[in-house]
Amino acid sequence: MYRVAVESSETIIPLDKFKEFARVTSSVAGDDQLMESLLKGAIKYCEKYTSISIESKTYEKAFKFGSRDKLGPEDFELRKGDVTSVVSITKRNRGQSEEVYDITDIEVYNYKQYSHIYLYGAYFSLGTHFARPFTVTFVSGYTEDTLPQDLETAIMQLALYWYENRETMQIMDEANIAEMPYGTSSVLNMYRLVRL
Repeated sequence: MYRVAVESSETIIPLDKFKEFARVTSSVAGDDQLMESLLKGAIKYCEKYTSISIESKTYEKAFKFGSRDKLGPEDFELRKGDVTSVVSITKRNRGQSEEVYDITDIEVYNYKQYSHIYLYGAYFSLGTHFARPFTVTFVSGYTEDTLPQDLETAIMQLALYWYENRETMQIMDEANIAEMPYGTSSVLNMYRLVRL
């Protein structure tokens, strides 16, 4: 299981950029706060829908005996989208003391849904069994500069859809209004983590 150790402190889509996308030139009192709230909500919704980290956050992932994680002798997978850095890898020894791996030569290969981590000489597993339980602390997600254009557009489309339909959504039942605008789910499905 992935645990968020440090939440994101920066905004990946500035309000001005969203207002330009939405073609909003003047705002009613309180609308800026509403738009910021809808943007944050759209990011959280997209993170939940795709199961990847969109905003850059620091995570902890514990690999334990009996878990079904993909693990090799010197490599493992992290399934939270793009990993920008690995902060530390610690393993628990038999006496319950912790040992920190030297991650100087770590290699990270990012794919849309997951990242493959290589640390040569680490010996995370022996054959099909864990050598020792270990915990990885890593940063995953995007910043304003690295957020893919298609994902940024999908988030803004969703926030704009909620903004334009805020009154309608309160009076109509769920069967009569779409959960997200057409095209948004197509983009999100490209990033969606499929669990087999």
